[in-house]
Amino acid sequence: MPDWLPVVLTVTGTLLVALISAIVTYRIGAAKNRNDLEAQRQAIAAKAAADELARETLAHEIQQSIIRQLQDERNATDQKLRDQRLEYEGKIGELNTRITDFWADKHASRQYIFMLERHINDGSPPPPPAPPPGYVP
Repeated sequence: MPDWLPVVLTVTGTLLVALISAIVTYRIGAAKNRNDLEAQRQAIAAKAAADELARETLAHEIQQSIIRQLQDERNATDQKLRDQRLEYEGKIGELNTRITDFWADKHASRQYIFMLERHINDGSPPPPPAPPPGYVP
């Protein structure tokens, strides 16, 4: 056997072992990268799900806040309308009283005019008769 053959076989074997080691290392790294990528994908999916849940929760809270605000405004408006209705009912009652008093005075005035006309037509002397009750001079 030639002297150079053991050196070539040793170098070739070493290179072959180095190549196989590099391939195995590459495959292990690729598998690890695939596992890392899958873990990253799962983490991203979990974060997306959590973000979606947080968004939905926030949207629900905003909706509930708007509903509460609208209900509060409606209740305040209803109370204001009730207060106004009571105020107007009081004013209407006062007007009805004034109108009733006006008609009573008008009736008493007509009675008094009739009494005065009869007093004059009968030729009765002064003083004129006393006004009827409810007459406002």
